[in-house]
Amino acid sequence: MRTTKSLAVLCVVLGVVLLAVPTFGFVTISADRGVSIGTADDEEAYLGLEAVDTVVTDQNDAETVLVMTNNADEELSIDADVVIHEPGLEEASDFGGTLPPGGETTYAVTCEPGTGAGETKLEVAVDSGTGDGISIEEFERTVTIERDCPGRSDPGPPGGADPGNGFDSVTVDDVSGSVNPGEERQQFRFRLAENRKPNEEIEIDLSNPEGGGVDYTETFRDDDLEVLEGAGAVQESDGTLVYQVAPQDGHDDEIVLELGGYATDGDGGPYEVTFTRTDTDETAVESFEIE
Repeated sequence: MRTTKSLAVLCVVLGVVLLAVPTFGFVTISADRGVSIGTADDEEAYLGLEAVDTVVTDQNDAETVLVMTNNADEELSIDADVVIHEPGLEEASDFGGTLPPGGETTYAVTCEPGTGAGETKLEVAVDSGTGDGISIEEFERTVTIERDCPGRSDPGPPGGADPGNGFDSVTVDDVSGSVNPGEERQQFRFRLAENRKPNEEIEIDLSNPEGGGVDYTETFRDDDLEVLEGAGAVQESDGTLVYQVAPQDGHDDEIVLELGGYATDGDGGPYEVTFTRTDTDETAVESFEIE
């Protein structure tokens, strides 16, 4: 069962008060007379923020990681932002803008493909929470979320894991079982090591999954290929994705290719995908599964 850990709450004091608390940032709160005083740990505080005690493991299904609650007796309009400062997680849905009394709004994420296990920090900033008699400003928290994402983690600085000569990193999305063409899409990501040549070609060999569990027939027939990140072009040749590097592709840029139209039938794998720099014959191998 999923539980929550209380991270922060805000309370309203009599009159108009300016609080400067280093741990919690700077908060300006105003309220009508007669509102009770509370503390940072008061369960009856007017705006609560909690982190869900969970581990994010999926790159397709969103996982709720933060819950914001309006404990006031009036509707609050919330202006809040969440910034993901580190690799590992991607935003799936943001907080809503209006909370009725007792209402909740949630923030959800998915795994960033290929980032592996670890922790990712989120910075939560509530610029304002405003009602008829309550005004809350500059409410900030830093939250650490655990993850166990599919694929290999980014090798990071020199001395980290090397996926293969010629590549700094390669990742491939897992796919779902019993998928019909058009129901989902799969991503392939890579970073090249050292210098790259304009118009260099990168081949991504899909013959192993194609022959063992994933049917890319409609993908290739309909040319259902897309470059999500990168200035070059991608095409298919004999069951292999071919990406042509463009002069605008920088050394540190991650190239992200996406394809659809494939079909699967049940769980399977792991399946190997081979990335090859054709100019140098340098290769890297990554695997994925049907789950």
